Amino acid sequence: MLTPTDLRPLLTQHRAKQWLARLSRCHKAAAWLVSRDDNPGPAWAEWKAGRPALLQLGRQFDAIRLPATATQEATDTAGRESLEWALRDHGINSAVIVDSTRRWLYALVPPGTATHSTDGLEVLSRDTCLGVPPPHYSDGPGTYWLMAPPDSDDMLCDPAAIRALLKALEMAVPQGSISGREP
Repeated sequence: MLTPTDLRPLLTQHRAKQWLARLSRCHKAAAWLVSRDDNPGPAWAEWKAGRPALLQLGRQFDAIRLPATATQEATDTAGRESLEWALRDHGINSAVIVDSTRRWLYALVPPGTATHSTDGLEVLSRDTCLGVPPPHYSDGPGTYWLMAPPDSDDMLCDPAAIRALLKALEMAVPQGSISGREP
């Protein structure tokens, strides 16, 4: 019969493999996030220090800003799991940042989204920088990744999925609080 002592090396080896796989995914995401930046050195330095890096929008991605309070109201909880479920239910599986200090969510979307019909979405693009957390930061306080950081164009959020999510949230929370503005 195996004892907990017998299993310890196996569990440690399994955890090490999981940690290395996560580290590899985070490094790949970091490389992708700055791949179109003319000078990625400052971003890498900020991430190494555990701080968000200011990345220029409109190159690798744009961002749609959503008020975190409204999404939490609509999901009827401040719980992370409920919010993640609502996002996944609308096909949003990655590329979402939480800025808990300012109480915003940022969904990273393809560059150029702001030049297309935005239907009332607050799209941030060129001439705007976004504080992007280190790819391995998946919990607060401060700025962190609610959904996995993207490591390719395919992992960016679909603006139509964001619109569908907001439409569903508008039905759940009356009085237009989703937009962050009064009706």
